[in-house]
Order: sequence, then C-alpha cells, then structure tokens
Amino acid sequence: ICDVEYYIVAEKMHAGRNFGKIRLEIPGQKPLIYTVCATTKQENKTKDEPVFFDIQKSRIKLMQLYLEYRLKRIVTGVWANQSGVILDHLSVLCENEKIYGLMKAQTLIINRQRQEASWILDDFKRTCEDHESPEWGYYLYLCTLMEREPSYVDRLTAEVEQIFKLHPDNSMLFWVLLFLKEEYYQKPAERLEAIRDWMRYDNSPYFYLEAYYLIWQDPYLLTRLGTYELKVLRWAMRQGVLTKELAQQIRHLLPEVREKSRVLYEILEAAYQVEPEEEMLSAICAYLIRTQCYETEYHRWYELGIEQKIRLT
Repeated sequence: ICDVEYYIVAEKMHAGRNFGKIRLEIPGQKPLIYTVCATTKQENKTKDEPVFFDIQKSRIKLMQLYLEYRLKRIVTGVWANQSGVILDHLSVLCENEKIYGLMKAQTLIINRQRQEASWILDDFKRTCEDHESPEWGYYLYLCTLMEREPSYVDRLTAEVEQIFKLHPDNSMLFWVLLFLKEEYYQKPAERLEAIRDWMRYDNSPYFYLEAYYLIWQDPYLLTRLGTYELKVLRWAMRQGVLTKELAQQIRHLLPEVREKSRVLYEILEAAYQVEPEEEMLSAICAYLIRTQCYETEYHRWYELGIEQKIRLT
C-alpha cells in the first residue's frame, strides 16, 4: 500500500464533476487503473459527497439485482424494471456518462422491449463521436443482441476486439467479449481459463458470477481445488448456490489436496449440507486426517464418522 500524489490542472476542468483515470505501471504485473473525481470549486466538496455516495449505493444495488437475476432468484421483468429505475437515476446523477443509458438498453432488450431499446441505441449512435471508446464497444455488443445474423455478429465482434486492443485493461470490454468471441461460447473451458487470468487483477462479483455459472452448468469444468477455484466456490457458498452436483465434484477432487486450508474446510462444511451422504463424510474425514486437523472443532466429524461406522484409518 502506498500514497500517490497527483496534480489537477484547474484551467482544463469544466463546470461540475470532472472524471479522470490514473494508470499505475508495475513491472511484471497488469497496470492498475483508478478513477478520480474533482470539481472546480472547493466549496462544492461537501455538496458533492452525498452525490458520490448515492452513485456508489446505486451501483451496488444494480449489481445485486443482476446477481439475483442471473442466480434465478427474481424474474426477468422484475430485474429489468427495478434496474431501469436505478439506471435512470444514475443517468441524472452522471449526466455526462452515457454508459447508464446503454445499460438500460440492455435490460430492455432482455425484457423484450426492443423498440424502447432501439430508441436509446439510435440516440447514442447519433451523438457518440468516439468510435474507439469502450462505450462504443459496448454499444456494438448491444447491436448484436438486437440482430443475431451470424455474419453481422462476426463483423461487430471483430470491431469490439479492435477496440479492446486499444483498452486492454477495460473490464467491461473483456466481459462483453466473453459473450461474443466464438472460442469462449463454444469452449467453456477456455472461457473459464480467461476469467481466471482476468480475476488476478479484477475480483468483481460480475466475474465470480460468470465463473460460477460455467461450473454450475458443467461441474466437470472444475478440475482442481486451487486458490482460484476455492475463491469461486466460497463465493458460491456465500451466495447459497452451492449445488449437489458441485459438492460431488468437490468430493471427487478432494483426495488430491494435501495441504490444510481454512477456506476449503468452510466449503466442505457447506458441501456436506447439500450432500449429507456417507461418501462425502468419508472424504471429509480422510481430508482432515491427511492434513492433520485434530483440533477440537474437527472432532464432530470424527464422531459422526464413528457413528456411521466409517473406516477412518
């Protein structure tokens, strides 16, 4: 952790809130990018603080709604309508940021309100001057949702990839390409590996969701219980979406683990809740013995194993 000082050229600023990015280059690592916000008048600081927190709160609620929708806890209409209200609010708070209008267009497309979405997309196309910006790349992705003709999708995908080359650190463009690139949607294992690499630098819940979604659809994509896999499984556990099929795959992989892990132990507790079978109990007890977990908190597993006459040696 370090402090980084930066200088703002006041004469270059416009009225209201000014947004900028600071890029930190670290040898051997992916660059770190931070967004900063400044106003032209110091006295605006107190006034703008509630707005900043309102923006953050709205973004968090938007993310929570999306997770609820993708995890099938709310239906499409509820997600689209509630998200639309938040996005309208964000568009007012951040009048110079067009991304929220585009996000609303996506909710409308998914909710089969294509005409309303088309109005937003047409307006953005007419007013956007930077066709190399991440927002333009996102717009192109939305166009592929409106028109699914293969050659059209391929052409726009190629354009998005070119924009991504100009903005290789942009998480939104990477997320978009997860749904556009042929090798990703045809080869889930490659898609999961790409998310793994990206999450070394961006641990956004959106990427936890995409990683989980892949192993939920095909538990055999879970081929090891490494640090990354445990992070995704712990996220699933905390969301309450660890399935019986995933628990079974965890059990199959458990004999390969030779090191003690608190995170893995918590996951195993959750796995036993969804698959309270003799095979799972046996695997857990074997793991605890193998990693020399003999403290008091683990005794209940050994006692349960003895009750069920599981051979522990």
